[in-house]
Order: sequence, then C-alpha cells, then structure tokens
Amino acid sequence: AHALPADFAPDDLVSVSRAGFPSEDRVRDIVIDDLAALRAAAEANGTPLVVVSGYRSYDYQRNLFKNRVDQVGEAEAARRTARPGHSEHQLGTAIDVLDPGSGELTIAFAATPQGQWLAANAPSFGFVVSYPDGAADGSCYEYEPWHLRYVGRDTAAAIRTAAVTPREWMLANPAATP
Repeated sequence: AHALPADFAPDDLVSVSRAGFPSEDRVRDIVIDDLAALRAAAEANGTPLVVVSGYRSYDYQRNLFKNRVDQVGEAEAARRTARPGHSEHQLGTAIDVLDPGSGELTIAFAATPQGQWLAANAPSFGFVVSYPDGAADGSCYEYEPWHLRYVGRDTAAAIRTAAVTPREWMLANPAATP
C-alpha cells in the first residue's frame, strides 16, 4: 500500500567510506556522523563491523526479489526479501552489517560479539534492528540481526523504550518519523 516509486532515490547519497568503512556502499548524508560514531565505538569495543549493503535502487531490489523467488518460491521469498519499492534500503537509511571475517547474512550473526554489541548499543547511535527476533507479525519480515535502519538517536531511544518493532512505532507515530 505504501510502495516507493521506481524512480525514487535520495538526492544526498554518499559513500559509507566517509564514516570510515572500506566500502563504496551508499547511505544518506544524514546518517554519516552517527554511522562513524557507531563504527568507532564498535572498534573500540573490539567488535569491528563492515557494511555489506547500503542504498539499493528499485531495479536492484526487483532483481534481488526475482532471484529469491526463483530459488525458494514467492511466498518464502516475501518472508525474507522485500519486494521492489518496499525495501528500507531504497530509502538510503538502512544498512546490512557483519563482522569482518564473515561473508553470510544469517541469524547466527546475532550470537557473534558484533551482533550482541549491536543489539545492546545500536540505538545509542540512532540505529534500530528493523526486523527483531520473534516479531515477524509486527515487522513483516523474519529476524535479520544484521539489518539496521537509521532513525536518529531520539527515535531509536523511543522505539527501544516502547518495546515494539520500528514499523509498529512508526505506524503509531507518523509525524515523528524521520
């Protein structure tokens, strides 16, 4: 019901290398300062991170979804992969992160030192796990401990305090959503 247009792309996309990551993935400029602070804090904690995905265009997401459908069928694909126009990545405020030694986006990431550190600390830097464990009914997707959405520090704190999924919080507070 609320798909982004196929031609939507933020006009302020910049490389996450500006936040100190060795990647050319892009996010909106408003994310960079807090992303840099998150990276530095994670490194200082001994739990460094890498960004493995940032902004995705509608066409990129369409191909990703089609490939997933070809692999597992449409119903299963829709549980784990956003349809084109429905990916938070198209907003330019979502990232997928992993520990530098890993190459797979699996729920096992949650048990890694990086995953545990993110779960405890990401909101302090304005990021929330969009698709929390056991909350598919409220988030529309299965658990993705690696998928972070930037909502700003105040909103991240409010979402954490409310103990709801980011989607549920944003539906209840549309005027406060960045």
